Amino acid sequence: MLIDLKPQAVVTYIPVTYSILVPTKGLERPIEKKFKSVGVSIEKDHPRSIESRISGIPPLTRSISCRSDLVPMMLARGNADFGITTTEVVDSFVAENTPWRFARELVILAKLNISRSSNGDTRIVFFGREGDANTIRDAALDFDEEKEGVPRIATEHPVQTMPFLQKHGMDFPVYIVRGSAEALVQQGFCRYGVTLVETGTTLKVNGLREIATICTSSTVLVANASRLKWDGGERRTFAELLCARLEVSCQLP
Repeated sequence: MLIDLKPQAVVTYIPVTYSILVPTKGLERPIEKKFKSVGVSIEKDHPRSIESRISGIPPLTRSISCRSDLVPMMLARGNADFGITTTEVVDSFVAENTPWRFARELVILAKLNISRSSNGDTRIVFFGREGDANTIRDAALDFDEEKEGVPRIATEHPVQTMPFLQKHGMDFPVYIVRGSAEALVQQGFCRYGVTLVETGTTLKVNGLREIATICTSSTVLVANASRLKWDGGERRTFAELLCARLEVSCQLP
């Protein structure tokens, strides 16, 4: 009897696992609550851990905490398979990175009924101090030439703000900030501001008032369209499963 002594190929099976980017700064806890309501748990080894374990919906096994504005970039670079962010973040990322192919491949899979303190959408609003302009038309006429060149409008959302100002003929100097537009307006550094609100409480208790809504913003599930086509479409199939589990309508490209 002949014995074949040639080495045999060893096939190693590597299970497919997926990860999801979860935003911090107010959205992390509502997202965990939503996942838990459909039998999916997100568990951290430490409250400040960046990575968390996900169980209850394999092969999604890992979440990565980061700022919501970083979600599109990290998805584009392949740091995760899925992400949760907001529509104004998606719009800003696409507008600022249009020449970059990966920016054009960022797709919204579903709208999630998740927000910081309610189940509704948030709004990007144009606001001022109580007693100043009551309407956007009043604000458009409120221009003091002696103060030209002084930052007049503090905005946390320039991509949404600029077209709005142009539409209403408001050729005011704009001061782009990372946050605290309310403080700049309340203290008189800027006459008007643009910020994201949900209930409007912060504006009201600080003597500020909404003048106009620029647009609404929703929490959304996003992915990279190119990566959805990898591994024979398994990611695409899982995207549908994830949306069904979260009880939202999937809008696959």
